[in-house]
Amino acid sequence: ESHRSARSTLMPQLTPGVLFKAVAEGDAVTVEQWLAATLAGPGVGATGVLPLQLDKSTPFVVAARHGQLEVLRVLQAFHPDVSSGLGAARNDGVTPLLAACSYGHVAAVQWVWQRLPEAARRARTHTDRGALEMGVSSGSAPLVEWLLRHVAETDVCRRRDADWRRA
Repeated sequence: ESHRSARSTLMPQLTPGVLFKAVAEGDAVTVEQWLAATLAGPGVGATGVLPLQLDKSTPFVVAARHGQLEVLRVLQAFHPDVSSGLGAARNDGVTPLLAACSYGHVAAVQWVWQRLPEAARRARTHTDRGALEMGVSSGSAPLVEWLLRHVAETDVCRRRDADWRRA
C-alpha cells in the first residue's frame, strides 16, 4: 500500500509539462531528476524517449531558446544521440542551434556548435534561414561576429572540399 502511495505522488512530477517548465526556467536539478526517472531506469514511466511539444520541440530546443546552458549539458549527458537531441528539428525546421541563434544566446550557440557534426551546423529552417540569419535577427552583435567567423569557416571548408572532388 505504501508503494502505491509513493508511486502516485511521483506521477505528477513525471509529466512532460513539468520537464519543459524546468528546462525553460533553467532548473537543471529537476531536469536531471525527471530524466533519471523516465529515461535511465526502471522508474515509473520509463520510456527511453524524450517527450515533444506540439510543434515537435524537444527539450534541447527549449533549453537552447532560453539559453539554459547547464540544462543543455544535463540533457546531453542523458541523451547523447545527436539526431534526436542536439540536431533534432521541430516542425518548422528550427534546431537547438537555430533556436539559440534566434534569441542571441552566444554561450549556448558556442556549446551546441562544438557538439554538432558539420552537416547539422548548416541546418536551415523551412523558410531557408540558417544560423547566421537567425543570429542577425537576434540583434546580438557578439553572436553575429562569432557566427561570421565560424559559419564562414564551415562554408569555405565545404566549398574547398567540393572543388577538390571535382578536380
